[in-house]
Amino acid sequence: MKKISLTILLSLSIAFFTWFFLKKPVFKLDKIYLSISKKDFDELQNIRDKALEVGVLKRSKNDYVNCEIKKDSSILPGKVRLKGDWTDHLNGKKWSFRVKLEDSLSDGLKVFSLQNPKSRGYLNGYVFHRLLVKNGILSNEMSFVELFVNEESWGIYNLEEHLTERMIDHQQKPKGLILKFEDGEYFEKDVKKESTYGLLKTAKIKVYGDKSNKYKKNKAIEIIKEYQQQTDSVYTNFDAELMGKYYALCDLGKAYHAMGWINIRFYYNFKTMMMEPVGYDPYPALDWALPYLGQKAIAEQYKKKQFDIEKIVYSALYNQDIKAKYEAFIVQLTDSIYVAQFMAEELKKFQHFEVEIQREFKSYEYDWSFLSNNAKAIRNALITDGLLN
Repeated sequence: MKKISLTILLSLSIAFFTWFFLKKPVFKLDKIYLSISKKDFDELQNIRDKALEVGVLKRSKNDYVNCEIKKDSSILPGKVRLKGDWTDHLNGKKWSFRVKLEDSLSDGLKVFSLQNPKSRGYLNGYVFHRLLVKNGILSNEMSFVELFVNEESWGIYNLEEHLTERMIDHQQKPKGLILKFEDGEYFEKDVKKESTYGLLKTAKIKVYGDKSNKYKKNKAIEIIKEYQQQTDSVYTNFDAELMGKYYALCDLGKAYHAMGWINIRFYYNFKTMMMEPVGYDPYPALDWALPYLGQKAIAEQYKKKQFDIEKIVYSALYNQDIKAKYEAFIVQLTDSIYVAQFMAEELKKFQHFEVEIQREFKSYEYDWSFLSNNAKAIRNALITDGLLN
């Protein structure tokens, strides 16, 4: 125990020493300028007001308006609409936006969201994103910017890339497709307090990426349709290693919000011909299975109705290959040395963004023991379940 403690202390000491005394990096928050005509801004205002009345943002193909985006030396025309489902995306001067540009910015971004940092758990969402990227799980590029709307600062925003080929290429993944389920009906029923049970079975599938190979596109859709119906063989065409690792990372980050069918996205890898999870929308935190999904104490959860949101998540652990990988990764990724090294490597970025968030959200403080405390709770449960000595 003393050896582990010394290792953690050494890793953190090196990181802090580098930060404060040697090469303290100069960070700056990128600025994005969004220009919208008065007519089009009023249209967005009307859509927002209607959403506040009914309690949910109803989207349509015609809710985009013209805009212009300026970032660094680039000034590009495009389209913008309000983004989000619940009205927390529309409060005050913290509206969430989806931007589609006619051409790409200098960093390649063309379709992205701008939203209140709170909607992604402030720094928690970014920390989870970095965990995913470091472990080979596809995830939307994420950062923080200062947003100006018609030259007026609306403060710090979370910038999140949309589902595009650029997202796949940027994380050095092979060509492939990203798939998700349409969730509009779910939110309409939920706001009316109507049952959402079984909606997965009929939800429309949206496909992003290179659709030119019809055979691979049809194969990807076929696999996701099996997921919709929760067939016994559904996970045969899923990458067991990456599924197991994704589940373990969701445990470590308490990111269960990212696992429900209305939030999860999938990546069909053209090289391996296997389906992989895509990490997206991990917060707000949920307590489906604390401290970890695979614990024996929640076995009763598996007996829920087949199309309960939680049951769909748990169903992957019926697959013995995924379960075996998951149990191996939950031990590996919750090791205190692993967590300490990850935090040390990312410390400069995390500290920088925490300071920038605090400029607007004065009382916000990132919980620097969040991951380590989660890891400790999980390992205690692993001991109880006999998966760790």
